[in-house]
Amino acid sequence: MEEFIGGIEAGGTTFALSVARAADLTIVDRISIPTTASPDEILLKSAQWLKSAKNPICAIGVACFGPICLNKENVRYGQIEETPKQGWSHFDVLGFLQRQFPNIPIEIDTDVNGAALAELHYGVGKGKKMGSIAYITIGTGIGVGICIGGASHIGRSHSEAGHSQVKRHECDTFPGICPFHKDCVEGLASATALAARLSIHESALKLVPDSDRVWELVAYYIGQLCANLSLILSPESIVLGGGVSKRAVLLELVRHNFQQVINCYMQFPSDYIQVSGLKNGAGVIGSQYLAARALLNRKLLTQ
Repeated sequence: MEEFIGGIEAGGTTFALSVARAADLTIVDRISIPTTASPDEILLKSAQWLKSAKNPICAIGVACFGPICLNKENVRYGQIEETPKQGWSHFDVLGFLQRQFPNIPIEIDTDVNGAALAELHYGVGKGKKMGSIAYITIGTGIGVGICIGGASHIGRSHSEAGHSQVKRHECDTFPGICPFHKDCVEGLASATALAARLSIHESALKLVPDSDRVWELVAYYIGQLCANLSLILSPESIVLGGGVSKRAVLLELVRHNFQQVINCYMQFPSDYIQVSGLKNGAGVIGSQYLAARALLNRKLLTQ
């Protein structure tokens, strides 16, 4: 009998829900829910949609925005940590879903770790002997997912490299918008920061021409982030995702700034930094990968 699994890519502005075949992660149904309501309403609507799926699901994977507690020994496991997103601080995402689906396994990770897993197994790493990757999403915020040894890296917590500090461009006087750190990478180069720099709404960023100097500033900071990740973690590839990464001129600018920081100290292939090309979205595929892993682990435990 064919098995189906459910995925929730719980992003900061949208929840992307999907149902897929467990055998090959082929998506058979999907829907998006904006995160404009309360956490309870959004999760309940998500659960109701998954319950009403034409093909009953036997596992769920959640790739969730952070910060989120991923230490399974911690009583807060599966809960959102302190966040500026209204109503979400300390919300128990995993606990809510477990109450809605008491009889099926559920696995949770960050949205960017999920995307990194998707790229490692189904994207740039597919068919290669690749065990490590870093995934940088450049959207409303900036997040970094890390896979080492074929699995997402979770130490004391998950990566929050989007909040790391970088060298300021000598001509950049923008103070930054991060409520915690002001001028961290996210505070300087996220879509929210770009909109604030240009005094426009985020939705208008697509109208900003490639010639605007703001893209050089983004690349300057993202290039440094890539260099720092390479020097500290040495992933075999770095993948850029998120809305801002789709800007055509950005990739080569990031690669150039990356090489400027490295300054020939180490050698990297020309395609070391790539833009995600996964058709269904790395986060969506990542949530399905987590669901498939939860199902497999349940089967192994019951053998």
